[in-house]
Amino acid sequence: MVRYFALFGAGYDQRAGREVPLYLNNFGYQRALPQDATVSRPRGREDFHLLYVASGEIEVGGRILRGGDSYVYFPGEAQKYTYCADGDSLYYWMHFTGRNMEKDLAEIGLCSGFHPSNGKKQETDALFRLIYDLLTHGSDRESPYIVSLTRALFELIASPKSAAQPFSGARRSLESEDISVGDIAARYGMTAAHFIRSFRAVYGVTPQRYRSDYRLREAKMMLSDTALSVSSVAERCGFDDPLYFSRAFKKHFGMTPTEYRKNNLET
Repeated sequence: MVRYFALFGAGYDQRAGREVPLYLNNFGYQRALPQDATVSRPRGREDFHLLYVASGEIEVGGRILRGGDSYVYFPGEAQKYTYCADGDSLYYWMHFTGRNMEKDLAEIGLCSGFHPSNGKKQETDALFRLIYDLLTHGSDRESPYIVSLTRALFELIASPKSAAQPFSGARRSLESEDISVGDIAARYGMTAAHFIRSFRAVYGVTPQRYRSDYRLREAKMMLSDTALSVSSVAERCGFDDPLYFSRAFKKHFGMTPTEYRKNNLET
């Protein structure tokens, strides 16, 4: 059975195209196609069009897009593509517009044409699912949250394999700055709750857990490579309470910092 879902109509919002930075005209997916389905628009569309393969294959101009691949059409470009029959297929698509959109896309390297998978398919799939879930639960398609997530998605698709990370700035801040999650969320135009949910959808942990795990890994290296006391290591890695640090270290690594250092020296 074909499962086809479109969140809203395929029209083009003239006002939004001129007045807002980014606007989703429509968004949807094709799933489990029993037969090929070809789309042909010789004159293209008035807005931008993104195709993404979560699973299955899409044929575009003799090229086969597979899992993690994307294709972008700019306004006015002739479109012809085929969703290939596959019982396990999942194809996402979105049409979007906004003032200065071509310039904005150029700045992040999202050009017209084929964008191969950069090895971050899991994260890309997660962002598509999150946008879909939010829109189906009534989120406004031009809300700051939806706009921020969509821009993060564009940046991820456009990034080369070596640099493809959604919320990379947030990760750097969590690793190197003594900054609250709320302040990081504000940089993305999100509430703290929305940012936590988005970050966890991509990385599988909350921002606070990511920060704690990173600090514990740093502490582990310092215990191996320096003669600093356990309390000094805890302080340098952002743990104000040595007792809490010791408990967190044991929970994460299965032994206390003192036990780890002793075992490491013995080997």
